[in-house]
Amino acid sequence: MSWFHKVLGAFCVTAVLAGCGGSSTDQGTDVADAAGASESAEALRVAAAAGTRYTLTVSGQAGGLIGSQPAGIVCGEGSTQCSASFAAGTQVMIGHRASSGYTFKGWSGGSCSGTEFCYVTMGQNRTVVGSFVSNSTPTPTPTPTPTPTPTPTPTVTYPLAITVTGSGSLTSSPAGVSCSASCTSVFYSGTPVTLNPTPASGYSFSGWTGACSGTGTCTVQMNAAAAVGASFTATSTGGGSGGTGGTGNGTAPGTGTGKAYFVATTGSDSNAGTSLTTPFKTINKAVGLASAGDTIDVRAGTYTESVVIRRAGSATKWISLRGYNGERPVIKSTSSGPTVYFYNSACDEDAVGDGSGNTDCYPMYWLVQGLEIQGSAAGGGDGNAIKIDTPKVKLVGNRLCCSVADIVKLVRTSNDVEVLDNEIWQDASKVKPGSNAQGVDIVGADRVRVAGNYIHDVPDIGIYAKGNARNPIFENNRLVNIGNADNGHALMLGQETDDYRLVDGRYETYDGIVRNNVVIGSTWACLATSSSSNARFYNNSCYDTGKLMHASIFLSNESEVGQAGTNVYFGNNIIYGSSAKPVVKIGSSAMTDYKTLVFDHNVYYTSTGNPTFSSDDFSGVNFATWLTKYKALSGRDDGGSKVADPKFSTTTGSTPLTLSTGSPAIDAGANQSLVPTDSRGVQRAQGATTDIGAYEY
Repeated sequence: MSWFHKVLGAFCVTAVLAGCGGSSTDQGTDVADAAGASESAEALRVAAAAGTRYTLTVSGQAGGLIGSQPAGIVCGEGSTQCSASFAAGTQVMIGHRASSGYTFKGWSGGSCSGTEFCYVTMGQNRTVVGSFVSNSTPTPTPTPTPTPTPTPTPTVTYPLAITVTGSGSLTSSPAGVSCSASCTSVFYSGTPVTLNPTPASGYSFSGWTGACSGTGTCTVQMNAAAAVGASFTATSTGGGSGGTGGTGNGTAPGTGTGKAYFVATTGSDSNAGTSLTTPFKTINKAVGLASAGDTIDVRAGTYTESVVIRRAGSATKWISLRGYNGERPVIKSTSSGPTVYFYNSACDEDAVGDGSGNTDCYPMYWLVQGLEIQGSAAGGGDGNAIKIDTPKVKLVGNRLCCSVADIVKLVRTSNDVEVLDNEIWQDASKVKPGSNAQGVDIVGADRVRVAGNYIHDVPDIGIYAKGNARNPIFENNRLVNIGNADNGHALMLGQETDDYRLVDGRYETYDGIVRNNVVIGSTWACLATSSSSNARFYNNSCYDTGKLMHASIFLSNESEVGQAGTNVYFGNNIIYGSSAKPVVKIGSSAMTDYKTLVFDHNVYYTSTGNPTFSSDDFSGVNFATWLTKYKALSGRDDGGSKVADPKFSTTTGSTPLTLSTGSPAIDAGANQSLVPTDSRGVQRAQGATTDIGAYEY
């Protein structure tokens, strides 16, 4: 090997390990970039396999020496080896050494520029010009010092395959990886590559899979081909990947800290299931093995199976079942019962509480994300898309559809469940819904949060809780086209539960909050409550509601034990109701004490501009009469409320019922500590005081 090639080899090693190099490329460049804009990686692979070689020619050598690595070119200072051929796809590094009294000016041609090393990928014959210029003041030739024998330049490269799930990106040190989805970069053998995760806004980094695990630093020693997955979990999805409602803000601790399992329609349940190349075929196989911190990545395709989940994670290491890398697999069933069922024999909708709260039977600690789950046409009375008997489950960014029974069913023992940023709907062309097919049905569970979902075309109640449910929260949801002639409240706290199920008290719900929701089109009420204690409805926006039955706001006593409601509050709501029914209706024996019924700072309107109000004692009265009747009933004033066109800027799209300039709802509400932000997460208040309705102007 010539002296020049030894020096060039040393430079090459330095460049690789430091992640630096010429102006034309970096050491770990993406495969597609390294091939050049006009030369695909596949074309180079085919050419290389065919033994194709291309010629590299250098010129402009007067004043210095130009050489290559791999060896082949030594041109200048008396050497005339100025051309050499290289196999297709070879990356050739070209270096220079200025003669005494000369300075290297730069490269041109062959996609090279600058004054550092030049890298050329041989996809065609190429010519590179290196220019040297004479110094005005000759530099004395230094006394040569012995040159140490350099470490040979690595010539073997290995691919590093990257998979990103969720919203975020990865970069590497040395440079080479820079992607927010799937990508592959190549590195020289022996290179330590450190990967750096950067979450997108509203996401957090939740863990590594593949060659790295946990959530700490990931460094891969490139002694062979490697694959790494990075997961980012939504913390403020604002509609997520499934829904287009409002802000759900769902996280799950410790996901991705354990094993990674993979499922594909082309897989086999006899496979190891621990890599993309050895996936399981069924989801049931994976969920039967999963333990705390594990992740199940499901590839795109349709999986016809009823999935029963029995194994639990832990409070610090949740188990994740999700669509792989943004793919949305479809799970559907042809059997009776639910398509996805969280089950434990200790948990059941008939479980009896202890008189002070619901049974907290067997927490599961599961996150279900990025899937489409469909119910079964043969599902029957339990034919839910997903049924949850256990505590601690999160449904985030899924599409949940098409069931004979309720799409999402939660029972007495499914405490601390969150339903966030999903799309939830019925489609009779896939599965004909039965007569009891709500969007989200909560019977007796505590601390359930339903937020940021897009719920539409549900011919029944959209979201409701009953059966001694405690602390339910419905917020930031968008509901469109809810109900039919037989049933159709959009949002409801309470209703009617069999008396033997009321084991923790007489009220259907306790301490429920319904806030920042948008409802467009419901056959029955937009906001309803029955037999509930401390039901609160804040800053909701309703349009074209109460079209066939009752009113846009409806209070009732449907309890089998005859329990009337107490401490009910409606404040800062916009009620643009159908002209066919009243905007407010108070049913028979709805309250134990009407002094605990509060209407405050609401905007009422209909298409005719003349909203009416009703109760058992009066029917169809105008607003002025309502103020008198309400004060006589409750001893309270509703002076903060008004009849006015709220001037919605739009009634369609992903953020309908926002306020336009001049809306009477702007700066017209009563500040509420329980509503610190609007449906989009915007801080309240933006003006002198909070705005009425779901959105701040």
